[in-house]
Amino acid sequence: MKNFLTLLYTNWINLVGIFLTTYIYGVIVLAVKSDNPFYQILMAILFAVIFYGVFFWVIFLIGISILDFLIIQNTKRKLRHMLILEWLIISSPFVYWFSINSEWIFLIAIITFLFTQILRERKIKQLKLKASYNSL
Repeated sequence: MKNFLTLLYTNWINLVGIFLTTYIYGVIVLAVKSDNPFYQILMAILFAVIFYGVFFWVIFLIGISILDFLIIQNTKRKLRHMLILEWLIISSPFVYWFSINSEWIFLIAIITFLFTQILRERKIKQLKLKASYNSL
């Protein structure tokens, strides 16, 4: 159970990465398209990413938690392969939404998720090494 909680702890890397890239993308797009003052753009995108994107965040957190439990925690295979498999499974609905809505923010989030999964691999390995060192 402790290993699973440690694994869930590493999801902050995905959350922060996706939040920052979608926020920056939204600010850039709105700044180009809008005549509003910059502080209004910053606040509007902040609320949009957090509250309008709540559906995305809920699906993402539930999906990644379930897949962490089913795939990554219970496997002895290569961690990177399992994280990429997790990325493919979770990204699938967002690829579909991107294809039917042509909303580039989904593509930005998908690409960022792949990069954050690679960063997450490093963190998981560090935590596993630390846990094995502490158990001696």
